[in-house]
Amino acid sequence: VPGNFDLNYFSLRIMSVDYQASFVGHPPGCAYPKLNFVEDSKVVLGDSKEGAFAYVHHLTLYDLEARGFVRPFCMAYISADEHKIMQQFQELSAEFSKASECLKTGNRKAFASELEKKLKDLDYTRTVLHNETEIQKKANDKGYYTTQAIEKANELASVEKSIIEHQDLLKQIRSYPYRKLKESDFHPYEPECALDQGGAGSAQDLAASDPAEPGEMHLYSRLPSYTPKLIKAKPAKCFDKKLKTLEELCDIYFFTQTLDQLHHIERTFRGDVCYLLTNQISRALLKQQNVTNFLFEDVSFLDGKAPENQYRGCQGL
Repeated sequence: VPGNFDLNYFSLRIMSVDYQASFVGHPPGCAYPKLNFVEDSKVVLGDSKEGAFAYVHHLTLYDLEARGFVRPFCMAYISADEHKIMQQFQELSAEFSKASECLKTGNRKAFASELEKKLKDLDYTRTVLHNETEIQKKANDKGYYTTQAIEKANELASVEKSIIEHQDLLKQIRSYPYRKLKESDFHPYEPECALDQGGAGSAQDLAASDPAEPGEMHLYSRLPSYTPKLIKAKPAKCFDKKLKTLEELCDIYFFTQTLDQLHHIERTFRGDVCYLLTNQISRALLKQQNVTNFLFEDVSFLDGKAPENQYRGCQGL
């Protein structure tokens, strides 16, 4: 966008849009928090005064330390040409959806790993509290509970409840209904060499999924080692605590794939509408064009191995 365009101000306008009400919490009739897997929102935002227009792609990521476990994010393509944004809306939507799917996949993996660590901390805390409670029971020979013993019992009950809640969240994030993109030129899932490095027994703990998608079976492979720590049963609310960055919320492999896809989008949509439409028409025509052989070429030479194999097979009869 040329001129004295204030990108920070326009970005603030984009981020301030309340595009959807994502409910994550205790729905009616449910004792434990439920994750709401919401669809992405795609809108066009314009500012005639600034002369800027944007395709905005809103998505939701999950963070264990965020309010309601929800972190809203958005990606945008900004241009001074409103006609370009409207004309290329479907193409922008398709390309940004690839980046969003990759980012959300990495976020679900990171969120599951964070839940596993939290469960180990809670289990360790439960063991410590249980041992302390048993020691107090043995030391209490008067037959009544002290104030300290009651506090320990309440804290232990709170830890037990928190364990059940986090186990339920982990089950929900692992049972996410996958919609793996089928485009041959886009592979947002980890390569087989990286998947083979995971523990062989980790797949047994995962929720049932389609066996035809091997990349999804190992998506939530457990961490090889983690030292649990003692935590508070009811941690204090830290509103001044710094939120995780996007890189911290996403698995590094998927985060890198997302950045590559965004760079691809920037390169793909360079130029005006006429240039983009010409390129799209050219690519569509090239895909429909068949390979033409020269007149002096014999088609049998192009597939010479097949007749030879058939001839050898006939000789063996």
